[in-house]
Amino acid sequence: MKEDIINGTYARFPNTMCALYSLEINNLQYKKLMRELNKFKKDGEKYGYNLIGLLGVMVNYPIERKYNYFCSQFVSSLLKSSGIKLINKETGLTSPRDFRECRELNLVYEGSLQDYSLKQSYIY
Repeated sequence: MKEDIINGTYARFPNTMCALYSLEINNLQYKKLMRELNKFKKDGEKYGYNLIGLLGVMVNYPIERKYNYFCSQFVSSLLKSSGIKLINKETGLTSPRDFRECRELNLVYEGSLQDYSLKQSYIY
């Protein structure tokens, strides 16, 4: 799913806060990451949101569903399948806090998503 930070869900929640991080990776990791991401893009219609998986995070029990991810699970899975070891836990238990606490990530922006969208034409 490609999020539209101007319309849709975020238009209903104009006070949404966000944090944007960067990670330095090598060329091989980048190529693997892009290959994995393109698989998702190519078959995008078969993927859905893993709402049940969020409940699993709350009780510390990973609930993995084929073709379904919640946001932090998707990012963690994508990194893991690309050979990038960042979070030392199951992808089905990865939360946004894990990324905030990850020392390998560099904070690029933190604040209002609406303010960020005024400065940027899109987010990767």
